[in-house]
Amino acid sequence: MNKVSIREDFRRDGLCMNFLVNSKMMSHLAKAFPYSIFNIGYPAICSEEAKLCKEITLNLSSLPIETAVVGHALKSHIKTMANISNLANNTSANFWIPFSDHMINKTLKITSSQLLDHTVRMVKSWKHLSERPIDIALVDATAEEENLDKRLQIYFETLKGAGVRSIIICDTKGIANISKLKKLFSLIKADIGKIEFHPHDDKKQALNNTNALIMMGVKRIGTAIYGYGERGSMIDPRILVEKYNLKFNQSDFDKFEQEYKKLILSLKETEPIFTSDCIITGTQYRLWGRNSKKTIKFGITSDKYILSKIVNIKIASISDSLLSYIKDCMYKDKKRTYSKNELLQKITEYCYDSEKRIEL
Repeated sequence: MNKVSIREDFRRDGLCMNFLVNSKMMSHLAKAFPYSIFNIGYPAICSEEAKLCKEITLNLSSLPIETAVVGHALKSHIKTMANISNLANNTSANFWIPFSDHMINKTLKITSSQLLDHTVRMVKSWKHLSERPIDIALVDATAEEENLDKRLQIYFETLKGAGVRSIIICDTKGIANISKLKKLFSLIKADIGKIEFHPHDDKKQALNNTNALIMMGVKRIGTAIYGYGERGSMIDPRILVEKYNLKFNQSDFDKFEQEYKKLILSLKETEPIFTSDCIITGTQYRLWGRNSKKTIKFGITSDKYILSKIVNIKIASISDSLLSYIKDCMYKDKKRTYSKNELLQKITEYCYDSEKRIEL
């Protein structure tokens, strides 16, 4: 295996656009980038996504790559992830938690110590359900806050002690620079090889940051084909292939690209949704300070918070089954996003089918 490897996030971090990427296309990608980890999606968000994650896991089970299912630090997510990860030997899982004070306060309203305790409990839950590796991603880890280096040291040592394989550092806003990253990692220099870096390129520093961290000993970098991660702001893995002489099979990538172009043409909605002015999830909305100038859209990764804002109903009125129903419909309709009227129609259909009532 090469010294530097990638965690390809095209389907996971680009899920709002790429949730219909199927096992055949993922197989082409896996053959194109051997010895990589592929985040294949969020199986807990709806039954159609769980079904596709299962198919991808099984279809890629004999290839020299690793498939990884993704979720949040919730027991329901972890159980669903384990059920799929246990289907093959070349699998793992990872869940994402806020790391900066800003993100913890905006999303969970607990202390960082309470979050760490909860995370350890979720790791223990995973260990009871699966023998596959578990990784933890820290969201907004490069925020403009003091003492995040000390927090990272505590989180790193505690989570590694709990059995976590690696910690994924997310430059969620794409604001990191080399000096900031060196300070963040200053207290864990000896173990930096057990850190992954998930860069975004909003300030056009992602490649410089990546190069610097690789020189420091980081061995795995998050990428997304065509840069199609959130906001279209990630590094295309082919850039790293060329720079670090990673194994790459062009003919398999060509096969993927042919299938992907057919998929994009088949989607019913063509407006771009990965821009810095567009919000898809509640996490994004809070991350960017609840900016009223940003456009809110409902996509496959949207949560109850976004649905409630678009259709103007109370979050308490939105059940998990309703949210899953709407997202399952997106697979059937091949829609990247739903408008307010489309969402209201799906809610009405759900209420009729389930004989439930929601005050609109």
